[in-house]
Amino acid sequence: MSDETGPEETTDLARRCAEAAQDLVSSPPTDGCVVDEVRAEGEHVAIVFRWHDAPHPFVIRLAADDGVYGVWTPETRVEEPGWPEAWALDTRYWLMEELDTGYAARARRRPDGDRVELLPPEPHVDLAPRPKTDLDISPVPQYSPAVPPEVLQRWAQKVESGVEGPVTIAWMGDATAEPGDGLTDGAHLTEAGLDAAAARRLRQEGELGAWLQAMPDDEHLGWAGHVVLGTVRDGVVPVLLLETTPDAPEGTRDALLAGAVVQAEMLGARTLVVDDEDGHREISTSRLDG
Repeated sequence: MSDETGPEETTDLARRCAEAAQDLVSSPPTDGCVVDEVRAEGEHVAIVFRWHDAPHPFVIRLAADDGVYGVWTPETRVEEPGWPEAWALDTRYWLMEELDTGYAARARRRPDGDRVELLPPEPHVDLAPRPKTDLDISPVPQYSPAVPPEVLQRWAQKVESGVEGPVTIAWMGDATAEPGDGLTDGAHLTEAGLDAAAARRLRQEGELGAWLQAMPDDEHLGWAGHVVLGTVRDGVVPVLLLETTPDAPEGTRDALLAGAVVQAEMLGARTLVVDDEDGHREISTSRLDG
């Protein structure tokens, strides 16, 4: 796409916005993001970046005349001299929020040379939307600090006094808290009938790449399953264990596999290998839509 856009087609506004956003290269918008290049292309600004250990770079193209985040740009009109700076600040905060909340996983994708172009998840005309599930796929907490006895006591006192809603437990965000021993990691999954001990054994052997769990939107249904990934070898990550509970909602296995592909990409793998009742499958982590 960018290869077909000549310099003569680049607008002055796009060029000025790209110049204003050059600090993204020296000061990335969030952890795990390394911006390689910010350049004007036609009426857009292309931001080329790497995300964690993904084996391929990404590119996002944003219109130079539109504020995607919508905080600073409403105060400035496109024709005003301060627009490029407002656009650049707007873009920085948009990238920070979107990347931190899983944009690379939920965006539609298409090939762009050796890069993967990320597009808004909702379709316009060319690509279909990705399927949505009623499941939350998240990493299994590991080595969580033990809850100090005094915190448990205060919590018990609050419950006895009639507190109904949740309260903030400060120890969870205490950066000075000592990590736990990890011996009971995944205990909630064990209670649901899943083999959390296998994941802990793999971790002890240095073979655990990622460990994900599935919870339905209706938390009263309980944990639905988990998936355990191995480490990256020659660009490949294997699924070592994929389990669901008997009452897991339909689509739980597919949702866990979709999450596994995302994690495999972030680990640096190009391929996720699955061997189960459906046979042997090799899934590309680039997840191109078209």
